[in-house]
Amino acid sequence: MITDISEFKRLIKDTYPDMVETGNGVFSLSVESMILTIACVSDESNTIVFRAKIDSLDNIKRAGDLSKAALKGNFFWSGTDGAKLSIGPDNALYLTELRSVEEFLDAATLMSAVDEYVNTVSDWKIRSQQYA
Repeated sequence: MITDISEFKRLIKDTYPDMVETGNGVFSLSVESMILTIACVSDESNTIVFRAKIDSLDNIKRAGDLSKAALKGNFFWSGTDGAKLSIGPDNALYLTELRSVEEFLDAATLMSAVDEYVNTVSDWKIRSQQYA
């Protein structure tokens, strides 16, 4: 079981050798035509953040309706699996999920979590196109 951020960093580098460490505990991985960012909140905290861009609201004609769907997703966990949808300073919709490093027992549990997260992002990419 992973018990701290330094162990998690080793696990993520071993599991995803193509992942790029961009500095300060932030990792970037290209998966299924999306960029997944995994960030360590701090060395003192065992919390990490998964984050990926869903779509730019500039591409969405019915952005208000998509925002309502995002609020429903956040409030009722409808299609988010507990992650949160938000609008970034670049006017894009993002999916952000907080995780604890203790959740990751080994490479298999990390890969499973990444796969589940990527599936959720993919689902919201499809949903966003319904409002384009």
